Amino acid sequence: LVAASAFGDVVVITDDADAPIKYGHSSSTRGADDPDEALVAIPGLDAASAIIRSAGFNAAGDAVYLCGPTWLGAALAPPRGADGRLCSGPRAASSETPRRLWRVVRLYASTSSEAAEFLEARWHAYSDEHVCAADSAGVVRLWRAATGAEEAAASGGGPPLRSLCFGPS
Repeated sequence: LVAASAFGDVVVITDDADAPIKYGHSSSTRGADDPDEALVAIPGLDAASAIIRSAGFNAAGDAVYLCGPTWLGAALAPPRGADGRLCSGPRAASSETPRRLWRVVRLYASTSSEAAEFLEARWHAYSDEHVCAADSAGVVRLWRAATGAEEAAASGGGPPLRSLCFGPS
């Protein structure tokens, strides 16, 4: 599973149990063998506790939602460096430094086998700070990504939901 931003960033969801989320940046000025082009692990999520079905960058390219059947989270990026990379802050000798700058916030997690499954998640059309998700019980919820606070919930009350989108008004 891959999510890409308009700024050349990619987040890759892997089956690596130690580092299931990895970040990379594509640059037309560097080659594929450049060590700075390697994927950097993003800490904060273990593969055993969260199956991820979808992921997507917000419009600003500074956060990624991560959506699983009964789990929703957001990976918040460090500031973008002069080279355009999100992980390029002050470089130290250790490769651990850039990955510590990322923060994963759990927005929702259920351990119940009877919990409704998420059908879809999206960044809010007018706010790069809010993630919206629809579940199989017909509930649409809105969270503030940075804090994990649920800010709104609504039930459709009609036919089952199949998709989530935002209109122009």
